[in-house]
Amino acid sequence: ALYGSEAMGGVVHILTRSPQERSGDVRFSLGSGGLTALEGQAALTRSDLSASLTASRTALEALDRSPEDPDTDIDAYTQRFTQGKLRWEARPNLLLQGSARWVSQNEEGVSSQYFAPLNKTYVWRYPDQMQRVDLGAEAEWQWAEGSTANADVFRTYFDKLSREELIGSRQVRDRSTDNVLTKYQLRTTHLLRRTHILTTGLKHTREELEVSLERTLPLGEQQRTVEVPPSIVDVAEAYIQDDWQVAENTGVVWGARYQWHSRYGFHLTPKVSFAQRLSESLRVRASYGAGYRAPSLKELHFVFDHSNLGYKVLGTPSLSPERTWGLNVGAEFEPVEALDLRVNYFRNRLRNLIQTVFDPIQSSGAVAIYAYDNVGRALTRGIEFGLSAQLGDWLAVNGGYTYLRARDQDAQRDLPGRPRHALRVRAKWKTLREGRLEIKLRRDSAVWADTEGTLRSPAGEEWDVNAEQPLWGPVALRLGIENLLDNRRDLDNPGDLRSLRGRTVRGGLRVQL
Repeated sequence: ALYGSEAMGGVVHILTRSPQERSGDVRFSLGSGGLTALEGQAALTRSDLSASLTASRTALEALDRSPEDPDTDIDAYTQRFTQGKLRWEARPNLLLQGSARWVSQNEEGVSSQYFAPLNKTYVWRYPDQMQRVDLGAEAEWQWAEGSTANADVFRTYFDKLSREELIGSRQVRDRSTDNVLTKYQLRTTHLLRRTHILTTGLKHTREELEVSLERTLPLGEQQRTVEVPPSIVDVAEAYIQDDWQVAENTGVVWGARYQWHSRYGFHLTPKVSFAQRLSESLRVRASYGAGYRAPSLKELHFVFDHSNLGYKVLGTPSLSPERTWGLNVGAEFEPVEALDLRVNYFRNRLRNLIQTVFDPIQSSGAVAIYAYDNVGRALTRGIEFGLSAQLGDWLAVNGGYTYLRARDQDAQRDLPGRPRHALRVRAKWKTLREGRLEIKLRRDSAVWADTEGTLRSPAGEEWDVNAEQPLWGPVALRLGIENLLDNRRDLDNPGDLRSLRGRTVRGGLRVQL
């Protein structure tokens, strides 16, 4: 009901345009805050074989909004990214695909601590390093008309070294995190009597995590502590889904997923949905189903450090699985071809909702500290409105508004971090010579920042403006402003959850190869 219930097998089909025989571009950007970014991508297609490669490097200086102290509000960081994809139509009915991705990120920040008995301020430097490698492979075999079989494997390696260095001392703390995630999946889709599309599948997921801490003491002594011993979690799943075309304008989808978790045992999650086209321009739909999510090892133990973005999330070993029952009822109205209107009512009952909770005691003005926690009984309900409009060939507008009531039923309080009103609007214009201008608006009403209902984060509003204009030949100019009105966090308000960085301006060039 809350985690992709429309794709029981965890599958989303995305149709993309086949790449040209050769294509590519290079993009270079400079911006405020010391932003430098370089990105290149290339694609090649030869007969039944296609390949693509993307690489980028992004760097940003640290943000210090309080020069009177040595602390940085947002860490400096440098990120390198490389991704390759390969697609081979080995036979008319056999498709093979593979992908590899590498991400490397270095961060560095400074934090100080005042020790009153000695009337001394200690300054710590935090140089962090992260490496992540994703590998994936998939085979799709069309064994009959309307019937396919898929096998895929995915593996992620995540290594992070969080280092704390006391400036002017030999003291060092190194926290090393090793995390491996492996997924295997077999899936079949079969067309039955031209009115049923039956999907079945098996999936196995294994997650491994180990966290250790090494310390160098003032006199150079070494200490090593295993904070999280080698831990393994296995999850096995079997699922089935039937997409039934009851009549020309009526469809029903039912399905179920049966899961075994090595820590939390067995669980069954069914669902059913209905759709009816009442006319050429009006369609209604409804769905009801269960959701279940066991906490990952990262949620249980990992320190998710995004100090460069102004926050950290701490793992909580005592988390319980989250269970939900969700109802959705909606309609879609298309009065004319260029206008699409959508409305949806939702109501979800949750047990042991896993959420991030703001910790005002550990948080500083610069870095907000969160921890995972369970909410015993919660209820979320509301209504969503959506709009998509195409005005000629030059203007496209998309927008959405959500009214949400999210309550902790045990404490009889609103859930933190969930705005009652949320507005999203995007308008995109075509300019001369295939240029474009895009404006985005994100507005959220005020929210509670903590579970006790004592800290309030003010309403947030961000406007982004992006433009790209061809200059000559393959060269185009790119300009952008994020958070145009500089709506950002008040460091004197411990409950303010808005963005730290504020207005960011950037400009660059794109060269088509």
